[in-house]
Amino acid sequence: MASPAPTVVSGIRFASDLQIEEWVQEWYGFVPHPFWIDHCKELYIQGGRSSVEGRPPRHECPVDKRAAIRDAFLHFGMLAE
Repeated sequence: MASPAPTVVSGIRFASDLQIEEWVQEWYGFVPHPFWIDHCKELYIQGGRSSVEGRPPRHECPVDKRAAIRDAFLHFGMLAE
């Protein structure tokens, strides 16, 4: 079953964490932890913040996993190339 299209808010596209997890798994062979996705949103997306309020303290994304998550952001149009 295909994931739904990314959501557009104020002209900025946002994919769900599940969409990002599925894309990274297909292209890079691992499933990123939601905390890693949140951390990468903070690093790469202007105004990025945790996608779910009330989460416990996040864990930083390992340096060797960040490029894959950033590529997912690019794929879904969440970042300019």
